[in-house]
Amino acid sequence: MQSLNDFINEYTTQSRKGQIQKAYKGIMTFMSELKNYMVGRHR
Repeated sequence: MQSLNDFINEYTTQSRKGQIQKAYKGIMTFMSELKNYMVGRHR
């Protein structure tokens, strides 16, 4: 079983590659657009 330290090290490694930030931005953009769509559709 991996330790919390192992997970933190992997997170740090992946974070440095920039993929996590890109994925997070994409998810947040999608969620914002979905919210706007739902608000406009269900008024």
